[in-house]
Parts: sequence; C-alpha cells; structure tokens
Amino acid sequence: MIKIAIMPNNFKEHLSAHEICELISHGLKKGCKKNLKITQIPFADGGLGTAEIIAQNIMAKKYNIFTCDPLMRKIKTHYYYNSQKNIGVFDMAATAGIHLLKEKEKNPQKTSTYGVGEIINELISKGAKKIIIGLGDSATNDGGIGMAEALGYKFFDRYGNVLPKGRFDHRKIKKIIKPKLEPVRVIGLCDGTVPLVGHNGISMVATEQKGGTGKMSYILEKEMIYLNKIYKNIFNYDFRNKKMFGCAGGLAAGLKAIFNAKMLFGAEFIINEYGFFKIISKQDMIIVGEGQLDLKTVKGKSPYFISKLAKKYNIPSVFFSGQLGPGFEKIYSYGVILILTTDPLLLPFHKVKKGGLGRKYIIQKAIELGRILNI
Repeated sequence: MIKIAIMPNNFKEHLSAHEICELISHGLKKGCKKNLKITQIPFADGGLGTAEIIAQNIMAKKYNIFTCDPLMRKIKTHYYYNSQKNIGVFDMAATAGIHLLKEKEKNPQKTSTYGVGEIINELISKGAKKIIIGLGDSATNDGGIGMAEALGYKFFDRYGNVLPKGRFDHRKIKKIIKPKLEPVRVIGLCDGTVPLVGHNGISMVATEQKGGTGKMSYILEKEMIYLNKIYKNIFNYDFRNKKMFGCAGGLAAGLKAIFNAKMLFGAEFIINEYGFFKIISKQDMIIVGEGQLDLKTVKGKSPYFISKLAKKYNIPSVFFSGQLGPGFEKIYSYGVILILTTDPLLLPFHKVKKGGLGRKYIIQKAIELGRILNI
C-alpha cells in the first residue's frame, strides 16, 4: 500500500483546494494499479480556505454577515466563532478578496479593506478575545485604512473635512481621531515576507497582480510611505525594513498599529498548531501545489513548509503547479523531487479557466504520476 497525502493550495481565481484534491485523487487512481491510501487535505496559508481549516480544528461555528466588498458594495460573507473559547477567525479575502471582482473592476487605487473592520467589529461585539485573520488573496493596497474607518477611526483632510468611507488618496490625511476599542488579541496569518514600503514593498511587487499598472505602483508606494509616517508618528510603529507588514496590501501594518497584532506564517501556524505534522510523517509521498510556482513560493507559501517538513521525515514531495515563474527551481532544495506543470501549453490564464483545461491537465498529470508509481 502506498500512502499519499494530497495537500494543495487553491489555484487562485480558478480552482479551490478541495477541487484540486479531488482531481489529483481521481487521476492517481486511474493511473496507478497498486493499492493507494489517499488522504485529501485541502490546505491554505493565509488566503481563501485558511479560516475554514482553523475553524474545523477549534470547533468554531460559521456565521453569515453582510459587509462591504472591496468596492464598498454590500455582499453576504461569513466568519467563524467559538463562543466558549471566545476565538474568532476569518479570511480577509472573504470580504476584500481579488476573487470578488471582475477583471475590469480590479484597481488597487479604488479597493478598500472596510469590510475587514466590519467583521472585526462583529466579533468584538460577540465577546471575542482572540481573532485570527488570514491575510492572503487580497484585492487591496490601502494599508488597512479602510479597516480602521469601519472600526470608528475618523480621518480629516487639511481643511478639517472628514474623508469619505472607502478608498481615497491617503496622502490627504492630516488629522486622526481614534475610537475606544475593546482589547482583543489579533493574529495575522501571512503567506509571504513582503514589507510595507521599499523597492520590494507591497506596492512595487503586487500592484499589477491586483489590476494596476506599473505607473500606479509608484503612486501607491508614495501613499504607503506617507502612511508609514502616520503609523510612526501617531501609533509609534515604523514599518520600514520590517518583513510581513506589507501582506494583504499593507493590512498587516494596520492590524499591528491598531491592535499590536502578531504576524505569523499561515502554513507554519496551521501545521504546528493543529498537528498536521503527525499526518505528514506517516505518508510515503506528499503532493503539494499552487497556481504559480516561483521564488515567492519559498518565501512563506504552504507548499514550501509542507515539503520542507516532509523532507525532515525523508518523505518525497511532488509539486502540481499551474505555471512556473522565475526562481521555481528553488523548491527542489526543500524535498520536492518532481514538478508537474498543469498548463503545458502555457496558455493565457483566461483560456485555461474558461475552457476547463485546468481540470483536464491536472487529471492528466495525476494519471502520469500514478503510472510512475506502478514501476
């Protein structure tokens, strides 16, 4: 019997981790004649699905809520809460995620984290003493200002006018009035080390991924530099050269400034906190995956942490990736013995998504892996 754990991330804006698990499992069974014991573990490292994994492990109940989406439109979303432990958990992407927008709507100069603050307010009103927030798959680059507005912070321009709810040029902020908030411990779960500002800061590396332009990245960088001055002068936090605080478009910095939040790698937190290392240690093979394998993968993504841990137990890992980017080969140093690219024709993403080719290629690559296991 060959014991295999399938532990992929979602393929952003295409396939969920649950779907990928099913597709790979189907292909393996079709291609391999040997007896397989397959364990499906849809995984996440801060993006969509993170809260669900944690909620299952802390026995938290799901609650629906109406919040603002990235463009300040009302949507129905959800969070999780354990009333006995007073722990709340949610994905920021559930209210401010890139998947909530159509392609033409994506614009980090117009998107806000206001909905994040609305969910935090709801959890505080329920009596939460600890809130865990997944900080991946965001559509935003507002440094957490939208969240702060929903929490009751008032921002004024040079003329004493209250700045509008939602996204605005943060360089207009000249005065802030803070609300009184109930004390709560906040943990942000990150999938990378990106800082708030600098040549490798969030605005410079992620603007185009969120629908912006190269020119826009420089404008957003100026905003984040200005915000950092506010955080330094008013909240006594200077985020220059500090890793992780650019995550979720700088929402991590906002959480730190307001709640003194602690930032952790999402995948590492989940693996260690909820005992997934025990499952990994008992396998003959681990399968990981995400939409694009590149240098960012080894900077904090779950496939990196999972394959690295598997290597510790002398267990090989296989990586399913939609596409390969610069630096993809770095993953070989962390226990991955084989990379299977599920977009062999390197087609534009919209064609892969629309035509269902992603599903087809994942199954085909899993069949091929199953045939290798027959040897």
